[in-house]
Amino acid sequence: MKTVLYPILAGLTVIGVAYPQSEVPRFSGSIGGGFTTPVYGTGQRWSLTLDPVIHFAASKKFNPYIIGGGGLYHRTIDFTAPALANGFGFDPFFGIYPGTIVANQILSSNTVNKPGFNAGAGFCIPLGSSKMKLFAEAR
Repeated sequence: MKTVLYPILAGLTVIGVAYPQSEVPRFSGSIGGGFTTPVYGTGQRWSLTLDPVIHFAASKKFNPYIIGGGGLYHRTIDFTAPALANGFGFDPFFGIYPGTIVANQILSSNTVNKPGFNAGAGFCIPLGSSKMKLFAEAR
């Protein structure tokens, strides 16, 4: 048995979890997402993938591997423009009052769901005598 690192990609954050496992190829699942805010619009994306990982020439100092798989990818884009809207405000001293507020008006929206694949390579290095490992991965 050896300690194997299981990376989980969530947006731009990578989290590694290590625990003992036998010397067989494994599958990892990941749910990733990211939110961006371009000028006059918003974008949102997420993915749900299943990725087998194959380790090569494992040693106690350096453990290279390849990873790849497929899944579902989702993207939503909203194009907006500043707009004024009439509404009501509340002040504890003055009470409820009418006013004009700034809001975003959605001009157009586009949502896409598609299957896709990914592939990459990485390596991990044990951190001292602990079960933790430092890893780097590119997909």
